[in-house]
Amino acid sequence: AAVFSLVFGEGDPNSDVKERRWALLAAMLARQRFVAVDDDFRPFDLDPQVVAPAQEEAEEAQAGRRGPGAGSRGGRSCLSAETQCAVSHYGGRASCRRDGAVALVFPALAAAAA
Repeated sequence: AAVFSLVFGEGDPNSDVKERRWALLAAMLARQRFVAVDDDFRPFDLDPQVVAPAQEEAEEAQAGRRGPGAGSRGGRSCLSAETQCAVSHYGGRASCRRDGAVALVFPALAAAAA
């Protein structure tokens, strides 16, 4: 820690990087009226983690529109780990469009912004 302070100054400039990423993600969702798709979350480099409720909801949303098993790829979620993390963090839900694409809706975040 002493060497870090000597070379870079006081404090870690990246100590709040996770909070800044979440804030940027919330701003992106607000610009898109709290609806997003899987690829929208990839640039944020969120810590991937398995979030079972988000995975199950996405699979159910796709299976309901396109038949059994349509929401998974070999038993895995159709959503990336980054997206599952964001859906869990902001209380989002998966919604399947008529063309089979999964849109992610964030009603809790929209209500908090209103």
